[in-house]
Amino acid sequence: MTTYSEKLKDPRWQKKRLEILQRDDWQCQRCGDRTTTLNVHHLAYFSGQEPWECPSELMQTVCSTCHDEYHQEMPIASEHLIRSLKGIGAWSGDVESIAFELQHFAPILSQEGWRVFHYHFDNLIRDMASGFNRLKAERDKHLQEHGIKTEHAA
Repeated sequence: MTTYSEKLKDPRWQKKRLEILQRDDWQCQRCGDRTTTLNVHHLAYFSGQEPWECPSELMQTVCSTCHDEYHQEMPIASEHLIRSLKGIGAWSGDVESIAFELQHFAPILSQEGWRVFHYHFDNLIRDMASGFNRLKAERDKHLQEHGIKTEHAA
């Protein structure tokens, strides 16, 4: 089995990496740095997909400092997302899968900084809460119409 590090030595990854670095003008897309080591960061991963198969729109050039920050922010964003989704009453089984999928997009939202990320993230959670509450109300109404008692029924 090929390790991820070995896959990054593959000529197909090296070609894709150079394309992204050139597209981004050899500059960190988060802080603008051109002097430190640059990495190509995957904004999302898809199961069963090789690193070079990721769509270019979901890759971004970042300096090593910003790359490390992304990876430090991801668990924090994921935990915040899980707590927020549970707080709006999302079903626990769905919460983890939703959080897992959405956490990959945290770097897209946080390009201008962590405060901006929180602003967008909080708006996203409010929108999701509205949708979840509507869906829960519809589900509860449907269950009650069929004589099935819900946890929210008095």
